[in-house]
Amino acid sequence: MYVFYELLSLAMYLLIAYPKTGVTLRASFNYLIMGGVGLSFFLLGVGFLYAMTGTLDIFHIAEKMSVAFNSNTRMVLMSFVLIATGMGIKIAMFPLHGWLPDAHSMAPSPISALLSGVTVKIGIYVLIRVTYSIFSAETFFTISSHAILMVLGAGTLLFGASMALVQTDLKRLLAYSTINQLGIVLIGLGIGTELGLIGALFHVLNHAIMKSTLFFCAGIMIAEAGTREIKGLSGFNRQQPAITFAFVIASLGMIGIPPINGFASKLLICLAAIEAGYTVLVVIILVASAISAAYYFRVIQVLFSSPLEHSPIPTHGEGQVVHRGNFFRAWPIYILTAGCLLLGLIPALGISLVKPAVGLLLSHVVP
Repeated sequence: MYVFYELLSLAMYLLIAYPKTGVTLRASFNYLIMGGVGLSFFLLGVGFLYAMTGTLDIFHIAEKMSVAFNSNTRMVLMSFVLIATGMGIKIAMFPLHGWLPDAHSMAPSPISALLSGVTVKIGIYVLIRVTYSIFSAETFFTISSHAILMVLGAGTLLFGASMALVQTDLKRLLAYSTINQLGIVLIGLGIGTELGLIGALFHVLNHAIMKSTLFFCAGIMIAEAGTREIKGLSGFNRQQPAITFAFVIASLGMIGIPPINGFASKLLICLAAIEAGYTVLVVIILVASAISAAYYFRVIQVLFSSPLEHSPIPTHGEGQVVHRGNFFRAWPIYILTAGCLLLGLIPALGISLVKPAVGLLLSHVVP
């Protein structure tokens, strides 16, 4: 797992640096350093597990974990903290988020979509796999790790939303929005119930679709307008109504407005929090959603406003402009937008995909 995760990270370092500009090279180097630190923490945590169990096989470690927990609780907790810290850096969990805003905002928009929609989710997968496959749900709750995840999730949620609110650069806004949404996932994982895990995994799926849509749209907007500044995108709806529509749909999903897919997964996590007696988490999620509405509607308002008298000259820095007459050049965006609507109108489709995985996690049979 460690080796292949390192290979994945290496590929992303190169993709971020691909334009070979000063800002992309700096963002890639920052990601390289932070990613290396994160994987070092992860490797150290694995070393503790090996010291306790004498094996690196996940299934065999899980079998021996109950004995290790009874004989050395502190070392078990230390191994979890190290692994969680390492993955916290990789998924940009507050306060370990330093690399993400630059990496996501400075990379070409297709790479930003890959980073936010896929790569960050791999870190969540590793965190879930280790938490429930190695430590098991019982050990996870016994050492109060679930409480740590909920607190960090709430902090990540509010921090990401607050930072996104003050951004004037569209891609940096979307980058901080990613941090915001990952906080919701961490809260669902921290709750640890079946409903909480279903909501968390469903939100991982939904966020991948929504944020990929937003970054692809952002790339077209920046290429068309020649600027990353939100105020420079005024009147974009008149130039690209289909792209604007896709951006609006994905934005509404990120806020959590029905019937877009983000509403369904947020609702599941809120219901799980209420069932588990964590009503305060629901309040935090609602506050963060209100902040999300503020910054997304600010962008939408600009897109539908009158164009600036002296608009910036379009550039191809983000790629080639999708011309108005060539509707089908943006077909990936339309497919993703349809996914936002489909999983929002029929959430049972997404739930049916993640529910079997949750059953395996809670039954502690994932090898």
